[in-house]
Amino acid sequence: MQDEFKIPMKNLPRFIGSGGKVFGLSEHSVKKKSESSLITYLVCQRRLFGLFYSGLLPDYFRKMRRGSGVLISSLVRTSDIVGSALFPGDIDILIIPYDGDHLIVSRTLVVEVKIVRASFIRQGKSPNDFGFSQASALLDLGFPYAAVAHLIVSESSPADAWRQVLSVEMLDGNTGRVSLPQRTTADLLPADLMERTYGRLCRNASRAELGLAAVYIDGWRLIEAGAVARDGAWFPECRRATVNAKADRLVMQSVYNYYEMHHLNFLQTPRYDPES
Repeated sequence: MQDEFKIPMKNLPRFIGSGGKVFGLSEHSVKKKSESSLITYLVCQRRLFGLFYSGLLPDYFRKMRRGSGVLISSLVRTSDIVGSALFPGDIDILIIPYDGDHLIVSRTLVVEVKIVRASFIRQGKSPNDFGFSQASALLDLGFPYAAVAHLIVSESSPADAWRQVLSVEMLDGNTGRVSLPQRTTADLLPADLMERTYGRLCRNASRAELGLAAVYIDGWRLIEAGAVARDGAWFPECRRATVNAKADRLVMQSVYNYYEMHHLNFLQTPRYDPES
């Protein structure tokens, strides 16, 4: 494992648990499926975010201890961290791990996000800009890790396009005992869209260090209707990010400085349930 650059934290955001209010979004932003609203959904759906983060930094994720986690902010002006930076204008997602009372700034991950608005009849939909130039620029500025994530939203497939699958029922949540597989049908459009989107990302990726992720944002119609999203997630398709050989220690120090000045803008997501 690389040598870690750790800095003691002065401030730690309050953990927001069940019933807590996280972010405020305008109704227009949600209905439009804006980039900011989809990013907010990703970082707040902790199960989905965990799958996303573990796909991009799997080795680090597996070694995270109790008392560790990540601090997440979105739409951060790049120049607020690297004063000379003109491009990209924003860091879509800034993820800083912590362990106890230390920030692990050498594992900072910055993510460039693009939105894929697909449908059953337009499954080949792709963004006009893949996001590789922005993510590459963040590597050139000296951030330790960078990734491109395409967030996918779509309507459901028509019922006659659903496919036969096998499913099991959880009989005992403590032991993991399940029923025998039973035939049912399911809408597999999300899996198809992620496979197609991830394939495009892999074929067009400009640098080997960049992590890649195709993430299906489920439950969006429930949010629009004012209901509670389902407690589940489609597993994202991911390629791991590798460490930037030109990671700059001064940039890492600036990440720490930015965090301490704006810690209330970060969402704390522990690796393990803090109440367990």
